[in-house]
Amino acid sequence: ARQALMKPQYNVHTLYKDAGWAQAIAKNWMFENFTFFVIFVNSIWIAVDIDNNEEPLLINAAPIFQVVEHFFCLYFTFELAVRFIAFKSKRDCINDAWFIFDAFLVLFGILETWVVTIIVLAAGTDKVTLGGDLGIIRMF
Repeated sequence: ARQALMKPQYNVHTLYKDAGWAQAIAKNWMFENFTFFVIFVNSIWIAVDIDNNEEPLLINAAPIFQVVEHFFCLYFTFELAVRFIAFKSKRDCINDAWFIFDAFLVLFGILETWVVTIIVLAAGTDKVTLGGDLGIIRMF
């Protein structure tokens, strides 16, 4: 039990490079706190979107919903890219549970925000049948 208490607490910053722009941003407390703020605002926005946006596809939603969704997707993609570049060894990101979790969230955000939009525009239709309503995925 004593050894477990003496074990150093995990800190992802120890896996980051010692020099470079990405590690400087990723280790910066302002970047970290701003990211927490964006997550907080995003959680509120999800509730606003669910209550006020009746369109299942982002491309058909009112412009405010599109702009805000693109902002969140862009910011979270940027944040994940900065953290990925900051790792000394890219293999270390596989061992960081938060990085993996965030990567899945960003992947699904990119799919919903950008990939589905491109598919819909390329198909020349405003309907996509992927076996159900895509709006249900946005709640997770």
